[in-house]
Formats: sequence, C-alpha cells, structure tokens
Amino acid sequence: MQLAKNVIDVGLSTSNLEPMLRFWQQDVGLRFDHVLPVRRGRKQYRHDAQGSVIKLNHHVEPLPEAAPSGYRELIIVREVLQKPRRMVDPDGNRVQLVPPGHSGVTQIAVAMGVRSLSEHRSRGVREGFAPITLGDVARTSMILDPDGNWIELSRWASIVGSLSERETRRSTDAPIRA
Repeated sequence: MQLAKNVIDVGLSTSNLEPMLRFWQQDVGLRFDHVLPVRRGRKQYRHDAQGSVIKLNHHVEPLPEAAPSGYRELIIVREVLQKPRRMVDPDGNRVQLVPPGHSGVTQIAVAMGVRSLSEHRSRGVREGFAPITLGDVARTSMILDPDGNWIELSRWASIVGSLSERETRRSTDAPIRA
C-alpha cells in the first residue's frame, strides 16, 4: 500500500473536553490547529503532532463505558526531551513523550497489544463501515482488526487530487491515508 502521507493520525473520543484540551495542549505541548464540526453534538479538535493529527472527538453526550482496546500507548516525539516521559490523559489514555529516535520513533507511534499475533496475520481485517464520499472533500471508510480495533482509511482530495472512483479503481497503488 502506498500512503499519500508518511504519518498516521489518531482519534480519541471524549465527553471530558476542557481537561483533555488542557492536557494535550499544555502538558503534551501539541499545537491546536482548528475545530472541525463533525455532526450535531460532535466536534473534532485537531492538533498538530509533527505532521500527524491528534483528533479529540468531543461528544456532548456522555460516552458509554467501553472495553479496553488493543491500543496501549501513544508515543510522541518531543525535540526538547533527553529521556522518555510517561503520562496519562484525563480519560486514562497512556502517552509517552520521547526524544527523537527513541526505540526508532521519529514522529509518533502507537503501541498495540494483540491476543494472538498469528491470528492477526492469518485473519487480517474486516470492514467496519463501507466507504462513503464526503462531497468532493474526502472518501473514507473504517476497518477492524481481529481484536476489534478501529482503523480509518481515507482519501483526501487536498492530498491526492481526485476522489474519482474510476481513477481509484484504475490505479492499483492509489494513495490512501491511514
């Protein structure tokens, strides 16, 4: 798979907006970029993480309790650090700030835990929701790994140019953003 962007974006859902914004902007030190209205009762607060985007998806209604996912820790490079610094955000998400190159990380990374590595390799992913086109802006879809972790795949016109399905089918290495 050829990625259009050599980075990953991470979305976190919260109904605890102010403490989460304070943590990610002040404690972690991410630059706030903009708010993206997603739908009624939901806004996305987008933060720059060296080209990646950390998306705080704010839900007006309280979120239901969810079982722990396979995502164990978000690792973010901070140029000013000499040694790693572990933190936990107000919603309980684990974060580690690291100097450049620590454990091979140069921007951001996600530490994951899986029940069975061989099952992940043999079963692969399944569709979470089918691709949808958002006007002439983006085409997006969600997949689930064997442990139920959500992964978004999207194609943004601002990055790749065309959202044409014909063009996407014609090119076997059509860039997507993961």
